[in-house]
Amino acid sequence: MNWIRSSRGALALSFAALLSLLARSYYDIRYILTEEYSQLSPQMDVLWFLGFTAIVGANVAALLAAGDDRRGGWIALLAFNLAIGLGCGIGSLLAFTSSVLELLIFTASLITGILAAVAVGLQLRKPRDVGKAVAIGRG
Repeated sequence: MNWIRSSRGALALSFAALLSLLARSYYDIRYILTEEYSQLSPQMDVLWFLGFTAIVGANVAALLAAGDDRRGGWIALLAFNLAIGLGCGIGSLLAFTSSVLELLIFTASLITGILAAVAVGLQLRKPRDVGKAVAIGRG
C-alpha cells in the first residue's frame, strides 16, 4: 500500500493507464476503423489520428509535469486517469463488449485508470514542501 502512496507508484500506475489507452486505440485502429467504419473518408481518419495524438501528447506532458512534482501535472494526470478508467473502462464495457479481447482491454483500462486516479488523488492530498521548492527556485 505504501507503493501506491508514493509518487513513483502513482506515476507507474498512470503510465500503465496510458498503455491501456494505447492498447484500446490499437484495437480501435485494427478492428473498429478498418471493419466497422471502413466507409469513412481518409480525412476523418486523419482527424481521428490527430485527435488521438493530441490526447496522448497531453497525457505524456502531464506525466512529465507530475514527475517534476508540479501540482498542475498531477491535476491533469488525475483527469486523464479518470477519463481512461471511466470512459475507456466502464463506458466501453457497458457499450461495446462482444469478444474476449475487448473484455480484456476494457477491463485493463478500468482497473489501471481507477487505481491510477486513486494514487494520483493521494498525491494531491499530500502537503507540498514549499520551502524546498523555493530553495530550488521553482516557487
